[in-house]
Amino acid sequence: KYMNTETTIQMKTIYHGKILDLIIKDVLVKNNKTAKREVILHKPGVAILATTGSDIFLVKQFRTAIEKEILEIPAGLVENSENIYHAAHRELQEEIGYDCKDLKLLTKFYPSPGFTNEVTYVFLAKDLFESKLPEDDDENIKIIKLPITKLNNILNSDEIIDAKTLVAISLFLLNQKNT
Repeated sequence: KYMNTETTIQMKTIYHGKILDLIIKDVLVKNNKTAKREVILHKPGVAILATTGSDIFLVKQFRTAIEKEILEIPAGLVENSENIYHAAHRELQEEIGYDCKDLKLLTKFYPSPGFTNEVTYVFLAKDLFESKLPEDDDENIKIIKLPITKLNNILNSDEIIDAKTLVAISLFLLNQKNT
């Protein structure tokens, strides 16, 4: 069990956005001292390692926060009142033009719990079939098929720098070894 060693005294929203809120918390810490915490409240996300059995799908897209185009597995945010499984199916259809008959939750993780409550649910999608939804208007995505035989090489290179993609590929390879 984890202990709660901080108590929130006061909370103020500094910014309210479409996908996140920035809040400042005054918290009580050890020895009755107070501290300020800058926290981003963020919508949950889904990330999907989609496989044909011999390949996986990656998407290449520009990420403004790091001013760079990177390779990632298909992913996106869970919309209001949407469950994580529906979000995963929708993101597959929007980003790579496929859906799946077999969707399995591999794990969930917090990408950066030091300042955000964002949680990412990582799925494995198998038994793919073509099913296209319109792409998001604000995304420019290139779809890439990567042979599973190249996963170890790409994992050990600096081509993949996205955390959710590293987590998904690592879990996939680990599960392949154990079966």
